[in-house]
Amino acid sequence: QFTAGTKFFVQADDGVRLWVNGVLVIDRWGPNPAMVDVASAKLPLTAGTMNTIRLEMRQGSGRSGQARLYWSNSSLPKSIIPGSQLFPT
Repeated sequence: QFTAGTKFFVQADDGVRLWVNGVLVIDRWGPNPAMVDVASAKLPLTAGTMNTIRLEMRQGSGRSGQARLYWSNSSLPKSIIPGSQLFPT
């Protein structure tokens, strides 16, 4: 196990909020341009430890809303968090 500075990126076309372990780390609730990296946050996470992640999005005007959550660290290139790493609560 090791602790790594993990960077989270949110790509969205409208407002988003991201909490990690109950702490609000990204708060971009206003309108955003279509599907760009809205914000990022870097946090120390320990391998083998479960962390809670909550992503909220707000859809403004337009058709359908989209949001994507990515992560990266020193040994992981920026990629969408795979479903195998997410567990329902």
